[in-house]
Amino acid sequence: MMATERRHRYAAALTGPILSIALSLALAGVGEAHASPNKTTTKTAAKTTGKTASKTAGKNSAKSAGKPASSAKARARPAARARTPVAAPAHTAEAPARAGALLSARVGVVDASSPGSARVALAPGDAAPGGELHYLPLYPAAKAPECCVRPQAAVPARDVSILRFDGDDSQLAAEHAAQFTQAPDEPFTGLAVQGKAMVTRASDQRLFLQWPDRKVSVRVDHCVSGEGVHVRVADSAGPGRWQPAAYYYLPLSKPAAPDCPLGDVY
Repeated sequence: MMATERRHRYAAALTGPILSIALSLALAGVGEAHASPNKTTTKTAAKTTGKTASKTAGKNSAKSAGKPASSAKARARPAARARTPVAAPAHTAEAPARAGALLSARVGVVDASSPGSARVALAPGDAAPGGELHYLPLYPAAKAPECCVRPQAAVPARDVSILRFDGDDSQLAAEHAAQFTQAPDEPFTGLAVQGKAMVTRASDQRLFLQWPDRKVSVRVDHCVSGEGVHVRVADSAGPGRWQPAAYYYLPLSKPAAPDCPLGDVY
């Protein structure tokens, strides 16, 4: 009995420490499992992650290399703002008065044959008092228009001397008294011209006037019939063709040698 009791006590004494050691070992194993994953699992995960990262990097590099540098710059720059269209300033042509009318309306006549008594006649409605006109002497002839003659008050009908023909019918011209900016060197009979026109002489009795704002010309034929000066103005009607526009007759203060051709017609 005594021996059996001692064995039981000894076994009980051994069982406590053994259980303590086993419990410690079990707890230590669980901690390692949480702290350090399996080496095989770690290696597999590392390989998978490495391959995925390499493929992604390779694809991105290939795409970046395939796109031109301009696309990269375009992505880097902010989008350009849309520009608001600006209307172009309106262009205003600097042309003589009544630029849209027939050019013949820019040509009239001036009679300064009597000193101190100059007269100007233009197309009806075109003689504006206060405006300045260039003048071109025909008798005696001048090379270019000079400046300037200024129409004044209208001449009363009873005193008008310049005639304007419409076909075979004559009528009084729209005649105005005139004043020169600078008195001419000698009396003359000639043209009154709106704006600065270039003169081209074809003969002693024919000339052409052309303005910078128009491509076509005005033809002027003139001659003396003994007691008066005949001035005929024609507009261009196409290459080599002319449309009669105005016919003026200015009586001379003294007789002159006639030079009008016989049967002179347009």
